[in-house]
Amino acid sequence: MKSRLLYILLLCAGSPCVIAQSGNYFLSHYTPNEENVNYPGLDMVQSKTGVIYFASKSGVMKFDGRNWDVISTQGAVYTLGISDQNDLYVGGLNGFGKIGKDKYGLPEYVSLSADNDKAKNIFASLVLGNQAYFLNDANLFIVNLASDKVEKIIPSSPQNLFTNLFEIQGKVYINQENGSLLRIEIPDSKIDQSKAVNASLPFGSQEEILFTEKSPEGRNLVVSASGRIWINETNTGARELRLKDNDYLLTNVVVNGAWVNDNLIALGTLRGGILFADPQSGNTEEITNYFTGLPDNEVIALMGDRSEGLWVAHDYGFTRIAPYLPFRTFNHYSGIEGNLLCSISFQDKVYVGTSLGLYQLNQ
Repeated sequence: MKSRLLYILLLCAGSPCVIAQSGNYFLSHYTPNEENVNYPGLDMVQSKTGVIYFASKSGVMKFDGRNWDVISTQGAVYTLGISDQNDLYVGGLNGFGKIGKDKYGLPEYVSLSADNDKAKNIFASLVLGNQAYFLNDANLFIVNLASDKVEKIIPSSPQNLFTNLFEIQGKVYINQENGSLLRIEIPDSKIDQSKAVNASLPFGSQEEILFTEKSPEGRNLVVSASGRIWINETNTGARELRLKDNDYLLTNVVVNGAWVNDNLIALGTLRGGILFADPQSGNTEEITNYFTGLPDNEVIALMGDRSEGLWVAHDYGFTRIAPYLPFRTFNHYSGIEGNLLCSISFQDKVYVGTSLGLYQLNQ
């Protein structure tokens, strides 16, 4: 008996063992226990020191890898941006500001828009070079980072409101309600002379842009509202990325995305979790959703961290996905749906209870 077992183990060690599962990406779930935390997180950024900040209805949540804290702000926070100098900028319900320090060295919110009644409901922001941009439907506010002063306000047309703010190749663009596009020009770095001009995208598409994300090497992931995807590089221009499982994204509605590294992108959906894909070939590397351990299929925000992990914000808190961890989870078996809760053997059969029902395990 022992010799037979040893023979089987040697066969598995010497060649691929067909009875093994490939496993899924390892997931770590986080639910802050602060009483005044009100997630979901609407946006996420990471500082150069590794601290992660989350926008929420309670203010700015801070996570240093062990402890959670909440930085109170003047109302809900919708968008975050971080500068090359590691300064954190915040936009939300009651305007925009910066996270500074009080007299004790503790983080505190400092408003940069207190004297401007138009600076409400800031839903998008961008920190680029020496400027920070804050957008609501009626105005774009441009802040000089050296002085933390608003040096230019560009209004929208009352008949054609602003809908989105994004950056491609170091240029700042604004979507308008009628589908047209504006580009922000700052002549000779004079912010007070900035203006918005009619523009088209550098790769020729006139589609409405849903979001853009920059990779560690400076490549832009560009996704349109219709689900088309481009990889835009400074030297070679843009190429359309045709994913092998593009129908999955169209069915489940892509809403956000992030770079894990230059060889892996993540696309979050409204009802299908996250699709990981190779940005060169378009091949699907993994789909992480409710059936493989994600608490919710609706992805509210995504962020790639400095350790090649992916942070996901959802209605139940936050999940970190580790695609490059040298081990996998095996919670998911073919045919079983939902998160495993219990199992029992009865009359030589195995039954498994999950969050979606009861299953019998068969060979």
